[in-house]
Amino acid sequence: MEFFNVTTIKNLSTVQCAIKQHQELHCFDRYTIICPLSDYSKFKSVFSINRLVQVVSENDLISVERFQEISDAITDKYCGKKINKRRINWYYQQVLKLTYALQSTDPQTVMWDADTVPICKINFFNKTDSIIYGSQIEYHADYFTTLKEIFHFDNPKYAMTIQFFTLAKNEKQHLKETLRTYLHQSKNDTTAEWLTKIVAGAVASAHSDLPIFEKSYFSEQELVGVSNLKHSNSSQKTIKHFRPGRQWSTTKFKVKWLGILGYKYYTIERYFQNQHRAEAEIYFAFYLVYDILRSLRFFNKK
Repeated sequence: MEFFNVTTIKNLSTVQCAIKQHQELHCFDRYTIICPLSDYSKFKSVFSINRLVQVVSENDLISVERFQEISDAITDKYCGKKINKRRINWYYQQVLKLTYALQSTDPQTVMWDADTVPICKINFFNKTDSIIYGSQIEYHADYFTTLKEIFHFDNPKYAMTIQFFTLAKNEKQHLKETLRTYLHQSKNDTTAEWLTKIVAGAVASAHSDLPIFEKSYFSEQELVGVSNLKHSNSSQKTIKHFRPGRQWSTTKFKVKWLGILGYKYYTIERYFQNQHRAEAEIYFAFYLVYDILRSLRFFNKK
C-alpha cells in the first residue's frame, strides 16, 4: 500500500505528525510527498532518514504554468472565462492528485490530505476493492453537477470529500476507462495534461453560466469515490472526521477524547489557527458539542 499527499511547506509539521501516526497504525511500503520545486530541498532534508518517504516535485507531473495554459484555453473555449487566480491552486492540486494516483504502480493507493492526522487505524481496503467511506458533512451539490458531465451515476447518500481517497488496482483501471470515454487521451498528451483538459472542460461545461472560477466546482475525492461506488456497487460506510477549522491547537487530551468519541482523524487548517490558548480550548469544546449535535440531526432526518 502507498500513501501520498500534495502539499506545501506550510503543512510540514502536520505531515510529519501524520506520517509518524501512519507508521504506527498502518502497514505501507511508501509515503510520497508531492510539493512545489521551491519546497523540494526542505522536504528532502527533513525526511532524508526515513526510507519509506520519497519526495516528488510538482513539475515532474505538470507545472502550474502548463496547467494554467491548458485550462485557460479550454475554459475560454467553453465560456470565455479563465480560472480566477485565487482558485488556480485548488484545481491544480486536483489534477496533481489524480495524476499521481492513476500513474502509481502500487496495487493499493491512498491519497491522504496533508493537513490531516489519523487518530486510529482505518481499514482502507478489503481483499480486492476499496472500503467506500462517506461523511454527513461536506456535501456540495456543485461537485456532483460537474461529475455528471463526465459520467452517469446516482448521487451517493454521503459526501466523499473526506480528506482522503483510495484506489485499488482494478478501480484505477475502471476510472481510467470512464475518463477515456469522456475524453480520448491524445498520444501527445501526458496523463496530467489529459486530466487538466477533463477537469477544466467538465467544470466549464457544467457551469458556463456562472462566475465559475471564483469558487470550487470540482473535487477529486468525489470523482474517485463515485467511480469506486459505481464499480463495486457496494454500500457506503460513514466515517467520523473532526474539522473545526478555527482556533485549533493539538493536545494529547483533545486527541484522546476525539478517539473515545469515535473520530478517526482530524484536520489542522494552519491559516485558521489562533495563538490564544484559552480561546482555542473554549472553541474546541463548543465545536465538539456542535459537531455531535449536527450528526444526531443528520441521522434523525434519515
